[in-house]
Amino acid sequence: MQTHITGRGWDKLDPAAAAVEAAKSHAAAQKLIGVPPESVVKLPKDATDPSYQGILDRVLGMSTPKTPEEYTFDGIKFKDGRDLDEDNVKFMREVAAKYKLPISAARGIAADLAAKVEDTGQNDAAAIETTKAANQVALRTAWGGTYDQNAFSATRAAEGVGFTPEVLAAMATLPAEKYVANMNALLKLSSQLNEATILRGGAPVRDPTAGFSADQARARLDQLKEDRVWGQKFLAGDADATAEFQKLTRIMVGAPPV
Repeated sequence: MQTHITGRGWDKLDPAAAAVEAAKSHAAAQKLIGVPPESVVKLPKDATDPSYQGILDRVLGMSTPKTPEEYTFDGIKFKDGRDLDEDNVKFMREVAAKYKLPISAARGIAADLAAKVEDTGQNDAAAIETTKAANQVALRTAWGGTYDQNAFSATRAAEGVGFTPEVLAAMATLPAEKYVANMNALLKLSSQLNEATILRGGAPVRDPTAGFSADQARARLDQLKEDRVWGQKFLAGDADATAEFQKLTRIMVGAPPV
């Protein structure tokens, strides 16, 4: 007992103060009386002690779900309001269960990942738009004053050989030199098809309006009116644009071809 008192410095205090300190110590010890030793967590003095990991595992294990299905991610959404899809939820549940994450930690990580994925998507979209803009600058530089006419011819050629909008959109995101090379290839193809030629059943047909009904002619003319380049060519008196307009108009009113 003398060693116990000396170790705590109570022997240096006057009797009243020593009694107070002893009472405090007894009150603190009394809280642990009757608690099994295995239920008492003893923290190492040194924070770098490897024993801390076992203590963390034990404490966290008391607050983590035992199965992946117990983790819920309701209310976690992307910025546009979309919920996490089933694949994302399943992945997060499996990871959280594997590393014994508390529910609050698992939900926090899921929210951070949702924000990161969305930011990545926005950055990718911005990069694509930047590439498209840079490609247009490169193409205008390459074609110079013939840009509008060449763009019209290349677009018609692409339509003629059946390029889908998706293919053209993908081509617009290529590196600048490849984009310009592809557009030059379409321009060359337009020349070979004599601009108005399209492929039907493998056979070249010179008149793209051949066999059109009045409704088809009207739809085609409406489409051309939405084409800014075609409109400029038509207003400038371009022979091909004027000829196509006249053919479509004659079909619409039922006049015989000239």
